[in-house]
Amino acid sequence: MPLVLLIIYLFLEVMTTAAFINAFGGVALFLEIVVTAVIGVLMFGSLNRHMGSLMGDLMARRISEQELVASSLYRVIGGLLLIMPGLLTDLLGLMMQFRFMGRGVVHRFYRHKGPKTYAKGDSREEVIDVEVVDSTDALRHPRSGRDQPDA
Repeated sequence: MPLVLLIIYLFLEVMTTAAFINAFGGVALFLEIVVTAVIGVLMFGSLNRHMGSLMGDLMARRISEQELVASSLYRVIGGLLLIMPGLLTDLLGLMMQFRFMGRGVVHRFYRHKGPKTYAKGDSREEVIDVEVVDSTDALRHPRSGRDQPDA
């Protein structure tokens, strides 16, 4: 099945490229490929700033975790698609820069799991059993009985 999808994609890419060249010429196609690749590289360059603003929005509760994941994931994938040569990949890369594209897909796959709450008296809490051992004997020099010097 993935091979069939790849063949369909390649066919559509060749057809759109041929139609673009017939309408605008080969130089326009070359310029389109270069310009979208530069835009993709610039998007990766500004990714740190973008993630910082998203984290600020998340902490201020202006966006949800799902929107954070959608925006950052689609920005990375869209940037990669813009860098790759091809008209369809450029179109998909540009479409992925808009939030409405990412929300629908991420909402299907990413489910927010809040903290577990139990009814009063329910004893499902984890119990961690520990043993406290006095380690002052381990700090002493084994032969002389004096403390080891600090390193």
